[in-house]
Amino acid sequence: MKKFGIVSGVCLLALTLALGSFGCAKAPAPAPAPTATVTAPAPTVTVTAPAPAPGKKIEIEMLAGRPGDPWTVMTYALSSFINKDSARLSASVVPTGGTADTIQILVDEPKRRSGATSIGDLSTAYVMREKTGFYSLFFGQIAISTFSWMTYDPKIKKLEDLAGKKVAGPRDVPGWYDSFIIPLQLAGVLDKVQIVKTGFAGATQALIDGTVDVAYVSIDYIPPKVLPGEFVQQAAIKGPVYFVDWGKERIEVGLSQKIGWPNIAVEVAPGSLSKTQTETIYAWGDPLWWGAAAEMDENLVYELTKILWDNAGKKAFAGYHSRGEGITQATVPYGAWKTKDDIAKWYHPGALKFYREKGVPGL
Repeated sequence: MKKFGIVSGVCLLALTLALGSFGCAKAPAPAPAPTATVTAPAPTVTVTAPAPAPGKKIEIEMLAGRPGDPWTVMTYALSSFINKDSARLSASVVPTGGTADTIQILVDEPKRRSGATSIGDLSTAYVMREKTGFYSLFFGQIAISTFSWMTYDPKIKKLEDLAGKKVAGPRDVPGWYDSFIIPLQLAGVLDKVQIVKTGFAGATQALIDGTVDVAYVSIDYIPPKVLPGEFVQQAAIKGPVYFVDWGKERIEVGLSQKIGWPNIAVEVAPGSLSKTQTETIYAWGDPLWWGAAAEMDENLVYELTKILWDNAGKKAFAGYHSRGEGITQATVPYGAWKTKDDIAKWYHPGALKFYREKGVPGL
């Protein structure tokens, strides 16, 4: 009966599933079930994983100039924008002794190159490259340092008029000093002038004291304006000051060919420096820029360039220093280089990629 009941149950199940089968065969005796070892389940334990640590930011050292220099102030401004605008970068500023020092640090400590930016100027960059083999690649312009000759003598109007005069010039720094004496050489007066080597403050004071006839001074170029600057204002307290024209072609062609790198002639419109300046003159411009070594990752430099570009578009640098008014989207992409070869050699690939994506002319 037990067997019959099992078979009948199986047949009934088969009939139900088949829906119309006509019968079922006698089922074979079931195989014995395999022996199984049953392990009691372990008690449930709730484990809470620790929250992941926030991602560590990438540290960027920004090597700047001397404390108080406009370029150092602008570097502090850029670092603040990086820290505000970037989710992955953290920037800090390291003041140095000047543009040459920022390059020398990266020459002496190559391990810092992948995480440090620098400031550079054209003459120093070329001289340091020749001397050390290393140079920092451009990612954005800070300013164009601009220089002129100033005098109390209205008869001195061009470089040729310096013959027989005593001139206060810059200190004998390679590249820098060459940019001063080569135009005198091109004008044919280098052997006809007496040069006193000093700084801008010393040159201005010597002019005021009457110990020199002409002083080599810096003026303020805040594109598109040229302004007198502190040294001109100081000298003008004594009396009317006049300015000497470098000559556009002499700077852009003669000086560039002689010295071996491109130079900028800054146009100074009448009245820009004083009421006595009645004609357009040209002054020598030496671009300063933020740079990064080739060892710095292209994507990092791309991001730095983007932050610089975005804040230049907001004119955000103007709130930090008067020179910051000149940091705009019209100025930051440009150094002194015009040829494709020079641009490819001197721009950081990350910066060049960004500027080309933005459609910046000339790059």
